[in-house]
Amino acid sequence: MKKHQLSTLSERIDGGLAMAIIWDVDDVHEVGIDRPECVVTDEQAREVLKLLLKKHDMNNGITWETVECAIDSVLDKHNEGNKDEI
Repeated sequence: MKKHQLSTLSERIDGGLAMAIIWDVDDVHEVGIDRPECVVTDEQAREVLKLLLKKHDMNNGITWETVECAIDSVLDKHNEGNKDEI
């Protein structure tokens, strides 16, 4: 997104004409607090965010549960990749 687009979006949000909900890598890491078996690197957290953006259901949005499912998918992918290297 270009600087002028961000400025316009910010003005629309400030004016009550738009809204945005932001998920970031800290949110992905937050899920791990209750699941110590799920150690997620920053790179994997970025993969989780990309997966959520690509695959989320517009009717249901993104929830903590969908974040957990995305983490599981990314970690499974990485674990399967590690098995191939062994």
